[in-house]
Amino acid sequence: LDAGWGYFRRHLTVKAASARRELAFVNPAYTSCKCHHCEHLFDDFALSVRWVKCPKCGLSLDRDHHAALAVLDRAGWVTPVKRNVAPLPDAKATGKGKRA
Repeated sequence: LDAGWGYFRRHLTVKAASARRELAFVNPAYTSCKCHHCEHLFDDFALSVRWVKCPKCGLSLDRDHHAALAVLDRAGWVTPVKRNVAPLPDAKATGKGKRA
């Protein structure tokens, strides 16, 4: 398995270089359960939690969006994000979002 990841990493590096893109490898540990803004570690964080709000700094984001920002921070890529972004309306409550 390690050889497979090594090949994948090399392949990504070559492809990024050929496309003149920057690539960064970061440790993904705690990217979704630690506030990327203030480093506060969330308590009782289960996979079923989709929306996170930091009790320390008040940052409120979707779990995946939050983890993506944490990865960018670890890579050293600064990306501004509006604080306290509101969650999207529930598709079941609005009747929208159903696929035909």
